[in-house]
Amino acid sequence: MEDNNSESSNEITNNWLDTNSRTHIWELIYSNEKEDLLDNNVYDQKVNKIIRGRILKVYELVVLFSSLSCAALVGMSNSKNENVLIIIIHDTIRGYGIVTSSLGAIISLSTCMIMSALPQKHTMKFLHIFMKYSNIPVFTTVFSIFSLMICASFQFTNTVMFMVVPYSTICFFYSLIVYNNLRKELIRLIE
Repeated sequence: MEDNNSESSNEITNNWLDTNSRTHIWELIYSNEKEDLLDNNVYDQKVNKIIRGRILKVYELVVLFSSLSCAALVGMSNSKNENVLIIIIHDTIRGYGIVTSSLGAIISLSTCMIMSALPQKHTMKFLHIFMKYSNIPVFTTVFSIFSLMICASFQFTNTVMFMVVPYSTICFFYSLIVYNNLRKELIRLIE
């Protein structure tokens, strides 16, 4: 009877609440890391550690900025604009910004948690799986920051709003151009 219990406690499931499975996953991770260290493949270990550290840093920043954008949008006061349509647009963009930044934070946080737990030797395999989701947190953060800029612009009366909205839009698109140029340079340097 005890054998069945020990076998079921060593079974890995995708049930988030199964603590035995979660414990067994960590035991396997420990075993994999120990095995890798004993194999003494120092080069692969160092490369995987560098790649893992960089990915974690990127997505930790995305979590931070998504959370800050969400908090700023939640804490933003109601628009002082008299135009009902502007208030509706303000509240709609604010709502989408809050939900979108939360989505980006959740995906980034999940990535950081899983990447931190993953044995180092599986770093590149995980990256190949993760790449189909990798842009979602970046785009959600960019969208939530744009929502924050537009909502901040819609906070004012019509006269001030009409002066601030074009500037916000120019700043946003300029930041995208800067990012695009820097990314092109990164690709050129890597090649």
